[in-house]
Amino acid sequence: MIYRLFFALTVLFFSQSGIAGTITLTAEVNCPNVQTLYLFRFGGLHFEPLMQANVENGEARFKLREQDWQFFYLGASDQDVLPMILGKETGVRVTMDCAKMNQSVISESGINTQYQEMKGKMNGLKNQANQIAKKYNRQLRSGEVPVEFVEEMTQVDRLKLQMLEEAHANNPFFARILELNTYLNYYVQPSDYSSELDHFAAESFHFVDFEQPGLDYQPWVYEAFKSYANTLAGTKMPAEVLQEYLGKVLARVPSSKPVYMLALSGILQGIEKTNTEAYVYYANLYIDKYKETHPEQALNLERQLDLISRFVKGGIAPNFTQNDPDGKPVSLTDFRGKVLLIDFWASWCGPCRRENPNVVRLYNQYHDKGFDILGVSLDSDRQRWLDAIAKDGLTWHHVSDLQGWKNEVAGMYSVTSIPHTVLLDREGRILGRNLRGKALEDKLAEVFGN
Repeated sequence: MIYRLFFALTVLFFSQSGIAGTITLTAEVNCPNVQTLYLFRFGGLHFEPLMQANVENGEARFKLREQDWQFFYLGASDQDVLPMILGKETGVRVTMDCAKMNQSVISESGINTQYQEMKGKMNGLKNQANQIAKKYNRQLRSGEVPVEFVEEMTQVDRLKLQMLEEAHANNPFFARILELNTYLNYYVQPSDYSSELDHFAAESFHFVDFEQPGLDYQPWVYEAFKSYANTLAGTKMPAEVLQEYLGKVLARVPSSKPVYMLALSGILQGIEKTNTEAYVYYANLYIDKYKETHPEQALNLERQLDLISRFVKGGIAPNFTQNDPDGKPVSLTDFRGKVLLIDFWASWCGPCRRENPNVVRLYNQYHDKGFDILGVSLDSDRQRWLDAIAKDGLTWHHVSDLQGWKNEVAGMYSVTSIPHTVLLDREGRILGRNLRGKALEDKLAEVFGN
């Protein structure tokens, strides 16, 4: 989306032509459908439009005030942009690729050429380290640390440090990027960490001072936090452990500066598909902090949270109503005040029927303490459903629309296999999903204090 209203702070960045200390960005545009180009700044979950220029005689020109090096993004929309570094070079040209903006060519810019070279070398060292780890993966997993592995990885780490040292001496802007991307191997560096995971969690940002100028709109902050969060979440650690790790690093970032929004956005993108509970926590953190200044991004997150609330521990389970065997409507909210197990099952489901004796035992054990069960059947044959209820001694509440796998409630809860359970607390919040056997028994013992 292109915003119609540009922020008042734009005037701080741009000035009119003819004033000393300006730089000119010229884009050669041979795309018949492109009439306007925009210059954006990256905000993590969005691109903030700063300036626009109309295409005239095949060119669009932007006038910017000279400033410290900073990343900007050029595009006809925020869906396809070209990243570039601007700030001190008085004239920069771009030959626009109409099919793919990020394939456009930047010319007359030494800093952008040097950046591509630096990025290629940086990524080359990362790939080299990954290949070494892959080569010795079997020994490392068995607890063996081959001498050859240490020697090869030591050389890579030495090159990383050399590259960082050269950047500190010659180009502080590049140094900030390299600090965010320099991680030294656990097996090479002497440390007191008990595991590689602890080392990674604590040392990934070892070289970064988040108070340093130049990080506020640095996209590599976002990328570093995204990669860091994704790697941690990929270990399948519990949400509370993940939040502890992430919280320690995020606490180092000044919360009053734009760099914090980039870090938080990176965390959200890094864990979105791997740890829903932690995602909900950090999405709410973003909403609380930025709903006034970035309402569109906050609203998008609120919509996401609404959609996933049915899956998340701690979220309110969505209400539903279906008929019981006598045709009377039963609603989920009828059970508020009870610890409730929603049990998705069917008469034809062998694993469900084999699990039923365990569920009956737990129901009898905890029913007088406030435990109840609502069976949601994926049957399509009413008589078979009723016969299974009677035969298995399922004396709790039951509902079904007799639509089989098309059961409306099963669809609402994204049930794709049965048996499937959802355990709710007395306020209707989700305590857990897919609890069966000993897992269900242990959870109920925890809830009721047994």
